[in-house]
Amino acid sequence: MRYITNVLPKALLPIFENEDGTRVMVPIVNHTMRSLKSIGVEEFCVVIDSSKRSRLLQDHLKNERVSYLKQKNPRGFGDAVLVSEEFVKGDPIILHTDDITLTGGYALLLKVFEQKDANAVFFLRKVSDPSKYGIVNASGSEKIDGHEVYKISSAEEKPGKTESNLAIVGVYAFSPKIFTALRSDHKEGVELALTSGINTLVKAGGKVYGILMKDEQRLNVGDPDSYFKALEYTFKNSK
Repeated sequence: MRYITNVLPKALLPIFENEDGTRVMVPIVNHTMRSLKSIGVEEFCVVIDSSKRSRLLQDHLKNERVSYLKQKNPRGFGDAVLVSEEFVKGDPIILHTDDITLTGGYALLLKVFEQKDANAVFFLRKVSDPSKYGIVNASGSEKIDGHEVYKISSAEEKPGKTESNLAIVGVYAFSPKIFTALRSDHKEGVELALTSGINTLVKAGGKVYGILMKDEQRLNVGDPDSYFKALEYTFKNSK
């Protein structure tokens, strides 16, 4: 994707939607923000760099209620999350990566977070090659609204060997304790994985849960094959 993402942020890559009976293409960020607004999210924060691509995103979202924070020296996803702490100000947050969106499930994420009085809740999917993803292990599960909800016992980024095939999907709800966990893992000059912070949160006694995706679709624009599938799916479902 580098030829296009060198000039355009992934959040602005378009997918198909139906608008008043007409098939249109909209940036993936539009779908994500609309989904989050539907569950009551009113304020948004986007962590950016100083590139021209980020300015394009800011221009696109100029009419939205969005704050921007700069990650001066990118040191991993966990480091980007730490940058957002000044915006959060002690409140729970919903964290969303910029290159995916879901066709549903956002209300369930919030429901599980509140019902379990959790420190972290995120979506999971089963994968064939766990070494490519952030992977969790679980100590038990229960059914909530027809979805398997796992109690997470550990998390690891791209493990070499693991018996689990439960991969983290980039949509999360966190209590402010995630920032404490990430700060404890932070080492100057070393990339900080969000998965590391999640694992530290678990080990500190945090209540962490994963929701296995069921009928929801994960639309990914982060690589050519996934983006083609996202376009194909949204084209067929935007009649």
